[in-house]
Amino acid sequence: MKKRRTNVSSSNPPLLKTIIIVCLTVGLLVGISALSNIWHMEPEFVIPDAPANTLTVNEKHMWQLNLNDDLLNNSYEQAYYLVTQEMPDAKLCEFDIDVFPYSRVSKVRLTYCFYSESADREIDYFFNDRLEITLERDITGVAIVNRSTFDTPPWIATKGWLQPIKIACEKTGSLDPSYATGYLVWVVNSPELTWNININDSVNWHWSLFKWNGRGDPVFVKKFGEDVTISHLLYYP
Repeated sequence: MKKRRTNVSSSNPPLLKTIIIVCLTVGLLVGISALSNIWHMEPEFVIPDAPANTLTVNEKHMWQLNLNDDLLNNSYEQAYYLVTQEMPDAKLCEFDIDVFPYSRVSKVRLTYCFYSESADREIDYFFNDRLEITLERDITGVAIVNRSTFDTPPWIATKGWLQPIKIACEKTGSLDPSYATGYLVWVVNSPELTWNININDSVNWHWSLFKWNGRGDPVFVKKFGEDVTISHLLYYP
């Protein structure tokens, strides 16, 4: 039996072939462009919903911290338990966040300051980036700078408190990645609840101070020069 030869001829007109070739070429170019963009994208820092037992900061965007209310509440309760063993009527009078992204030691530090009216005494505890608690200061009398206390912790009283830190950092602009570059945040309740954000450009030791009262955007106050020490900045009125 002889096999029948089957002749297959193309039924596509020339115009259809041209359209197919053009579509394939465009698709290829779009795909190459998309891959190029992916390769050049820098990964964004992701803040975990439930931070582990370390405090971290993104060096590129130093306003990005892995802080949330649960972490602050837990560390605050540890400090409060210790301080009330010494001063039963102690209340929080100041809350600080120190952030130095390029430091070779602790990059993020939390400080809780407590004041006792009956003893006229202040005791401060800080947590390093491994969340280990340490007694920082124990002072009395005239050495106490702030005696105004909080009825509600400031991170609970003012929601969205990370946003003004971001805005202040973005308004300040790029900073040199030196070990002393960073910012200090401290919150007091005098005369009202106020978040103070001090951003340090360690190249020329210029500090940009912003203040935020829990409403709107942080307000730029002034820039300090080389003659200002950190102690002056901490308690700037």
